[in-house]
Amino acid sequence: MDDLIGKGLAVYKPGKIKKYSATHPEKSLARLVSEMEQRTSQVKELIGKLKLKYAEGQKEVDPLEYIEVLKERSQIAQKFRELEGRAKHEILVLVKPPYALGPPEVNVQEIEALRRGVQGKGIYEMGEWTSNYEIFKNILKYKKAGEEVRFIQKVPMKLAIFDAKTVMMDFDDPIETDEETFTTLVISHSHLGTLMKAAFYALWSKAKEMEAIKTKRRK
Repeated sequence: MDDLIGKGLAVYKPGKIKKYSATHPEKSLARLVSEMEQRTSQVKELIGKLKLKYAEGQKEVDPLEYIEVLKERSQIAQKFRELEGRAKHEILVLVKPPYALGPPEVNVQEIEALRRGVQGKGIYEMGEWTSNYEIFKNILKYKKAGEEVRFIQKVPMKLAIFDAKTVMMDFDDPIETDEETFTTLVISHSHLGTLMKAAFYALWSKAKEMEAIKTKRRK
């Protein structure tokens, strides 16, 4: 009843016994409609102001928003999978330990990217040929899925280039700890992507194919 009285739909009649009576429906409802229209108008006005502020905010660009710095292995692995999932044309990788994804794990996103037609090339350290059988099995799986694989004696750094635009680079942290740590930069800029792609192909031209290494070892 208090709620109805507050809305103007009823009135209280004082006396020994509490009594209430309804107000004239046309007048009371007209008042309610007027209040609702007023509130609706206020909400619309607020929405209009918020939309303007939102539009202004979209025009502001952080000059360094194309750079990400990652430290946690789980974050690095997640970002790598995300970029592989978004790649449309090409994925180029320089591979060396330590591995953010974990040595025994086959990267399903990479296999799926290769199967949907994304061109993949990987350069691996020669030591991965014999030192870790689990990693070597994964390399064979990537190769079977369509990745072009080559080996060099020493990979200078871990690197991934997606569509010649987004680059992931890993740097060993210059601090002494019980566990090896590294920092990953993710930079989305076509200028850097073009430069790093040229550097990748310079190494690619010197790297050995798996079949060539097998032949040499048999000899």
